[in-house]
Amino acid sequence: MRYCVFTFMLSVAVAMFVIPGVVAQEVPETPEAPELEPAPEAAPADPEPVPEAEPAEEAEPEPEVAEEPEPAAEPEPAGPAGLLFATTMDFELVKSAKLDGKVGEVEIRGIEFGSKSAKGGIFGSKDADLKASINASIECSTTAEKKQKVDFTIEFLDGEGNLIDRAEGNVSLKEESKFASIDHTTLKYVVPLIKKVRISAESKK
Repeated sequence: MRYCVFTFMLSVAVAMFVIPGVVAQEVPETPEAPELEPAPEAAPADPEPVPEAEPAEEAEPEPEVAEEPEPAAEPEPAGPAGLLFATTMDFELVKSAKLDGKVGEVEIRGIEFGSKSAKGGIFGSKDADLKASINASIECSTTAEKKQKVDFTIEFLDGEGNLIDRAEGNVSLKEESKFASIDHTTLKYVVPLIKKVRISAESKK
């Protein structure tokens, strides 16, 4: 019994001696992990400078090639010798029309058409009722001291420009105004079909 008590007390004493030492022993502090400094923000990469496009070399202007002048239009072949005046106009009976033409030294100033029944006929008087006479009176004037002669051709046309009939005449004059009178006999039914006339003049010396 005493032995047990002694042992117990010894154990308590040892414990009292050992435990304080153990308690007193400083437990080494675990070193705190050093705070990691935040990684420096990566500086934004400078954009690589885009090389400036070299200005395109201006193309050297091609030497201007002088344009060759267009060949002059060849003159149209001349009409009949001495034909210096021609015009087309509406056909109206008993109405004067002004003309502004010149043939050689003769001025052509106007024209008037008239119509009347034809006289007689190759088959007798009755034949005259089928025919009509168209008269063209053309005003001419000249200051020439030498006699001037002008030949006229009058073509009677339908509404489409087709030739129906033709009349011819002339006039001679000098230092005067004079009317060239041209009479033409045609069938009576033809007269209403005439819509236009083509007048041409030719100088004769």
